[in-house]
Amino acid sequence: MQKKTVIVRKCKAHRTGLLVFSVLVLSVLTACVIAMQIPAAILLYIPFLIILSPMVLYDLTWQIRFEDKEIVRSVFGRKTRTYSFTMLREVVKSYYVSERNFTLRMYFLDGKMFQFRMDDENAIQAVKILQRHCSIKTP
Repeated sequence: MQKKTVIVRKCKAHRTGLLVFSVLVLSVLTACVIAMQIPAAILLYIPFLIILSPMVLYDLTWQIRFEDKEIVRSVFGRKTRTYSFTMLREVVKSYYVSERNFTLRMYFLDGKMFQFRMDDENAIQAVKILQRHCSIKTP
């Protein structure tokens, strides 16, 4: 029997909010460029393209996949890290003020760490998978 892959993504409300905010900023910038009637006003798009675009793309493409034998983190459609479940050193679930929510952190033998918030998509299913492989500490 093949086990189902669970994909944890950023909270849908956060992704949607960031996308709506970006479209709103882009609309306001476009209105300003049209109102100014100066070709150089197109330069107003540069801060948007440099700062906001990568942030939106990061949130839309960030994911942690819990596959049959490994955990894969990918961003921008590329695998950034892959670890087997045997490489987990410890898993800690705690409330972090900086995240404003309960967060699960996975520490690996090489010192790297993956984390996701409990309000992220499919977080509860991911916790169930992790519990099959190791215990989760709650300080």
